[in-house]
Amino acid sequence: MKINVCVFSENNGVFIKKCIDSILNQSYVDFDVIVYDNGSTDNTIEVLEQYGREIKLYQLEHKDPSKQRCQVFNDSITSSDGDFWFQINGDEFLNSDFFKNMSIAQSQYPETDWIYSGINLIDENKEMIGQWNYATWPTDPFIILKKGWVTCSLPLPIRSLIKLDFLRNSNIIWENFDYGGGNDILFSLESAKAEPIIVYITNNSGLNIRQYESKQISPKERFESIVAIKKWYLDNFPPEFYLSHKLFKTEKQICDKVGAYPSDDLVAVQYFLIAASLWKFRESYLGENNLYIFDEAIRNYCSLSIRASEKYSERAKFLLDKATNCKRDNL
Repeated sequence: MKINVCVFSENNGVFIKKCIDSILNQSYVDFDVIVYDNGSTDNTIEVLEQYGREIKLYQLEHKDPSKQRCQVFNDSITSSDGDFWFQINGDEFLNSDFFKNMSIAQSQYPETDWIYSGINLIDENKEMIGQWNYATWPTDPFIILKKGWVTCSLPLPIRSLIKLDFLRNSNIIWENFDYGGGNDILFSLESAKAEPIIVYITNNSGLNIRQYESKQISPKERFESIVAIKKWYLDNFPPEFYLSHKLFKTEKQICDKVGAYPSDDLVAVQYFLIAASLWKFRESYLGENNLYIFDEAIRNYCSLSIRASEKYSERAKFLLDKATNCKRDNL
């Protein structure tokens, strides 16, 4: 099993040596390392050039990091000649047996497409300050997608060892959103939709990720991501896949009885319930700026519901009025 390691760096001069050394010093040796640098202006390139032929280095013109990452990851997946693909940032590092433990899991489950484990969170002094433990996360793609609808957050960890044939055969690429966080979530959702065989390793928290404030997405980006994810489900699945509310089930039963699908009433309740789910998210963020992002989407779905049928128009108009009368604060 050959692993293609994709490193994305940008002004990581303080950390990049720790990152590259942790890869090159793995107890598992069948891998190659490609570093894509996003126009660093510190000493990152100087440090990377010291590795010579041990790594392949691409110096890129600086672009928005979110957009550059998408392009870099797609290029890396397309050009890699190994069996599995792994991505890491230039300010992160691996424990020495990380790939070895991954390879053991792969040998035990040779059909697997996706292998992941827990993650260590570190501070700027490279000291561990916490962990992400994914032991309770589902590995069934169907349940993963159900979870994604409810949480509108990352349903499948992407910091994983991923089979290249799975990504290529499923035509999965990194698509750029114009806001942070959305790229990773969309990649995760598209991957789950392709039904990978997933394995979680319980005792291999060997990836160490820096956790600091500037890495977190803003509330505005989070709101935009939630709205986009709801639309992704609308575009990719029939409503019965993600809607379990009794109102929808009732309308679906009526459609099944009369043999007419979808009815105008079913479409109306579908749009209303999407609007209602966005309103629930909005209420959970009361006090934050930029809530108008939810309001615009809620008004749109309520209007679609009203146009589809009068049956749920009273409910939709009530929610529409609430979203319309909300103060458009802090644009």
